[in-house]
Amino acid sequence: MFASDVPIFSVGETHGRVLRPGNRLIAHSPDVGWRSLYAAIMEEAPFQATEQAIHHPFLIYHLTRPTEVARKIAGAALEKTLIGPRRMCLTPGNAITQWGHNGNPEILQIYLRQSIYDSVVAEM
Repeated sequence: MFASDVPIFSVGETHGRVLRPGNRLIAHSPDVGWRSLYAAIMEEAPFQATEQAIHHPFLIYHLTRPTEVARKIAGAALEKTLIGPRRMCLTPGNAITQWGHNGNPEILQIYLRQSIYDSVVAEM
């Protein structure tokens, strides 16, 4: 498959956080046509949610405003920590996760296509 045959990585292939009420989208990658990853900078409103497996690993990099985050990956213990600027959280895409926070952090969220991730891991 040629790179041009791969569709633009859309918000529909993510958990859709940028679309949640109260979140403020600042910028995201569909505007530039990236195919291997989806990225968004946004201010995230407080929320509690269970997110289904989507088969794309994702990373959240906190840009501003520390917030206490609770995360539970299916089969693992509940994690709670204060995540401040310049800290990140990596989550596998193949797991159901529960999330919660009460802050309003500005974050960079990146979803990487699983096929790209698998290729990189295989090369390592």
